[in-house]
Amino acid sequence: MVYMASSTWLLLLLAAVFTTVAADDGPACLDNAAMQNLKASLVFPTGSSVVIGLESWNDPNPCRWNGIFCDDLGWVWKINMYRFNLGGNLTAAVLGSLPYLREFYADFNQFPSVPSELFRNLSNLEVFSFNQNPYLSPWNIPESLTAARNLSSFSAVNSNVQGTLPEFLTGENFPVLRFLDLSLHSLSGPIPSQLPATLETLRLSALNQDHHLSGDIPDLSRFRSLKELNLDYNDLTGSLPESLATSMQVLSMADNNLAGVIPPTIARLTNLVTLKLGLNHLSGPIPLSITSLTSLTTLDLSLNQLSGEIPDLSRLTSLQKVNLASNSLTGAIPPTITGLTNLLTLDLSENQLSGEIPDLSPLASLKNLYMRNNGLTGPVPESLVNLTSLENVNLAENSLTGAIPRNITSLTNLSELDLSYNQLSGCVPPMATGDYGDQEVIETMGNAGITGTCPAG
Repeated sequence: MVYMASSTWLLLLLAAVFTTVAADDGPACLDNAAMQNLKASLVFPTGSSVVIGLESWNDPNPCRWNGIFCDDLGWVWKINMYRFNLGGNLTAAVLGSLPYLREFYADFNQFPSVPSELFRNLSNLEVFSFNQNPYLSPWNIPESLTAARNLSSFSAVNSNVQGTLPEFLTGENFPVLRFLDLSLHSLSGPIPSQLPATLETLRLSALNQDHHLSGDIPDLSRFRSLKELNLDYNDLTGSLPESLATSMQVLSMADNNLAGVIPPTIARLTNLVTLKLGLNHLSGPIPLSITSLTSLTTLDLSLNQLSGEIPDLSRLTSLQKVNLASNSLTGAIPPTITGLTNLLTLDLSENQLSGEIPDLSPLASLKNLYMRNNGLTGPVPESLVNLTSLENVNLAENSLTGAIPRNITSLTNLSELDLSYNQLSGCVPPMATGDYGDQEVIETMGNAGITGTCPAG
């Protein structure tokens, strides 16, 4: 009786030990055949291109391979081949044999193609990320993608997507799609009007001007949860949409052919952090409503046809970059601009601004100051010497007078000070020595009153 009890106890102990070992090793892969077929279809890097961790793909259990994630039962639910530098062919037959696959990442690899039927059996797919595959042949977003009704994120940045944005990209086919990123695309044609209203991020910036989206921007009032909209470098026409989600944080439509005014309804976007509308054909004044965007860190309205005076931006204390260059703005630089104490870059170049440059001493973080080609008068402000972070200053092509401040030499981070084509006089502080190397830091061409370099000391 004692012998039987001891035997039973020993068997239970051994079972517990083997169970612990199995748990430590992870479950046996129930997708083993499909994963072995996937491995056989890939071309692995050699020599200096070998990726640390890929040796794990020699393990007989795919659940222990680097980048492969299995659930508790042993089904593969996630494949992450980010920066594995892989080649070879992904096939619908192989990926379609992974019934529980939910996430697939293949960014920064060397895959040559995307089969049109790749998604036909991936009904549980939620995330597809195929960014930065530079050797991809041109491909269209395939209709087989509609099999993935649970898709929440689709990303193919700089991966040679061409053709048009398909009409099947609708909320009916993709009821939970939140993230769509086709940045640096080679698409053409219009933006479909029935994109899923569930989108929170929509990035459609073009790669070059040979292939770009065109036509008017569709009605965006349905997109109640949209946080980021990037349509840069396309050929979109018409006016800016008046009705945008109040949840918007990034609105970027630079380098298009948009016209008309900046609508006053932009004041509703109180969560906006980035507003980039440069290189369009926008006209009229900068609306006062823009001063309500108190979360803004980047404001770029450059290269438009905006007119009138610069509004008081002092409430926008989070601003780090302001670019209003190449417009037709008039009047004086508002002294309230000195309230933007987090400012890193201020570009007011190529406008019709007049008056003197205000005291900029409060802008202690400022690195880049550009006011070239305006009608500014008065001296080069002594307050510049208080801006110890300054790296680039361009005040060329104005009507500045007087001498260059001698203590400008204290700005040891300064790499460029362009004062050319003004009406300055006197000598130039000797900044092209010491910490400045052999570089001519101060440019004074076109100032008839400049007499040469100031004596040292």
